[in-house]
Amino acid sequence: MILHYRHPDTCRAERRYIAKWLFEEIFGWEVRFEAGAFPHQTLQAEGARESLVLPDTFLSAASKNWLGVETLPKEPLWRSPEGLPVLYGRRDGIQERERSRMFSIDVLGSLFFLLSSYEEAVVEERDHHGRFPSQASVLRRENLLHRAIGNEYIETLWREMTGLWPGLTRRSREFRIQPSHDIDVPSFYWRRSAGAVIRESARQLVKFRCALGALRVAGGGFARGPAQWRLDPFDTIEAIMDQSEACGLKSVFNYIPERTSVSHDVGMPLDHPQIESQWRNIAARNHEIGIHPGYETCEHPERIARGATLIRRQLEKLKIDQEILGGRQHFLRWNSRSTARSWEAAGLSYDSTLGFADQCGFRCGVCYEFPLYDLENRRVLALRERPLIAMDCTVLDDAYMGLGSGEEAFQYLFDLRETCRKYEGDFTILWHNNRLVNPRERDLYQAILSAPTERPEGLV
Repeated sequence: MILHYRHPDTCRAERRYIAKWLFEEIFGWEVRFEAGAFPHQTLQAEGARESLVLPDTFLSAASKNWLGVETLPKEPLWRSPEGLPVLYGRRDGIQERERSRMFSIDVLGSLFFLLSSYEEAVVEERDHHGRFPSQASVLRRENLLHRAIGNEYIETLWREMTGLWPGLTRRSREFRIQPSHDIDVPSFYWRRSAGAVIRESARQLVKFRCALGALRVAGGGFARGPAQWRLDPFDTIEAIMDQSEACGLKSVFNYIPERTSVSHDVGMPLDHPQIESQWRNIAARNHEIGIHPGYETCEHPERIARGATLIRRQLEKLKIDQEILGGRQHFLRWNSRSTARSWEAAGLSYDSTLGFADQCGFRCGVCYEFPLYDLENRRVLALRERPLIAMDCTVLDDAYMGLGSGEEAFQYLFDLRETCRKYEGDFTILWHNNRLVNPRERDLYQAILSAPTERPEGLV
């Protein structure tokens, strides 16, 4: 299938980026570009007489005022004839033309806006960790975070195309669950006082009603070396791999390479025998080791590069042969203007930071992997993004969504998972190793991995 894409002669790099991702990577077609004095965007299958005309609202505005506030979506969003909330489009329609079908949504412009994190480079609001909060996002204000609105645009466009050009086919996809685990604290006992061990033992007994857990924590406080590791409540690496393998999945374990913040990075060195033991087990069972750059790295490319070097050296030391190295920023701290560029410069393959800390859902609007875009240098990066859909503490903690670890949390996560399945996308879920100490939180994680496709009435 060859698709001809005619467009205004503006923002050529941005148009090539989003059109090649959608039509070549997602649909599996070849795209041929033609720029000129066109008022709209036109799509036409080779050999077809009819064309599909799309409004050109976002990139035409951005070409005159790149990263300007005036280029952001106008709120409240209006609804298209198809019933979709419209980020960019023409509500007054486009002048009818012979042998053409008109579409009200600027699908390509809207997808570029979502995938490039354009809004985050424009809006200056940040939380106390320097993160772009969901409240500052048009998707949150318009109650769209749970909808994967970018995927909805793609499927609506697909229906228009197949109606215009019957017999179209597209590249097949498979739904995937992608579990990942940021190992912020590899060991409970690292630099932990005797008093802290006693308090945790009491918490196991009183809060979790787990006498065995209380004994294990207390016993580990006196043990040393491998005997302590076996009792360590945070050393859940083996249990995580067991659960993933039972579901036919592979986990990614992201480690902090070095301490960059006294208050936010634990600082357990990669060459600690317990971490080396964890890495050997991860590699032996064919799971993946990733990077988790420390708290003070997202705006410091030299620190990200140094962290990547430390991870690679440790992999080499342990004779672990791993083709790719990706991961996630600690605390989900991300600068949409520069962090991706730093990751690419460090030779990293993919990132999975782009989810909101305070709200689960589709921060990038889609549940598909995509190449990141450098908004300052206006070029496509080699770095890939695996958008983060759900994180444990976002759902569980009162500071964020506060859904707890029971039925409400399960149904919410289940619905996100099934939205990804609907679009044959990726359900990327982050569950920290230290959030498997509480039996209810552990059961919730296991349930969301193994639940059947039909909506269950309760935790499974």
